[in-house]
Amino acid sequence: MHVPVIYCHPIAESFAAAAYTYVLQAPADGVHMVTDVDLYVDGFDPMMSRQERLDCQDITRNTRTVLKYDDQLAAAEATVLIYRAW
Repeated sequence: MHVPVIYCHPIAESFAAAAYTYVLQAPADGVHMVTDVDLYVDGFDPMMSRQERLDCQDITRNTRTVLKYDDQLAAAEATVLIYRAW
């Protein structure tokens, strides 16, 4: 079973960071394949730029910044989300 762990938090000492570390260090059971997705490390920018909005109708351009995430989510049988809630 493929399980992406998607993490997004700017502070390494946060509760979310501790939860993220814990989930990634969980013992492998031979059934689950965990993929580590740290959006801050990837430099992912959640804000849509002007150009991205203009490219919205062009599928090739629209997906270029999220394609690797799309592939991971499409293959996932479960997903773990760890993010800040302020």
